[in-house]
Amino acid sequence: MSTNDQANAITTRSAPPGEVGQVVSALGNELKTSSVPRRRHDLTVHELDGEALIFDAKSADTHRLNMTACFIWRLCDGRHEPREIAETLTRHFDVDFDEALEHTERMLDEFTGRQLLAENELVPGAARSAGGDPAEDGQRGDR
Repeated sequence: MSTNDQANAITTRSAPPGEVGQVVSALGNELKTSSVPRRRHDLTVHELDGEALIFDAKSADTHRLNMTACFIWRLCDGRHEPREIAETLTRHFDVDFDEALEHTERMLDEFTGRQLLAENELVPGAARSAGGDPAEDGQRGDR
């Protein structure tokens, strides 16, 4: 994961009526590493070749996730804490834990800032249900 990959992990295009979409700059909201992120259920997600397009009908925004951001997105299932997501990244990519955790937290901040995570689903880790690794199961982030 190079710095350039991290900087371009998510691209957002807004499509207001009658206007060409514009790229939205990165947002930096803080997310504690003890929370368990969950994707919003009302988003339309299409994956192809490890990347994803996410359409938010409420805002008319379309978000493009690169391979790493898409990998993290799949693990935003309400069962994985950020540290667990980072550990999974280290098993699938050539990256050490500290770098994986930093990237995971940055992506979760991006997802939160772009309102892609369910606000009421950021619950303490103790409240999560047991489950496997969707990245290994081939589970996708679509509805």
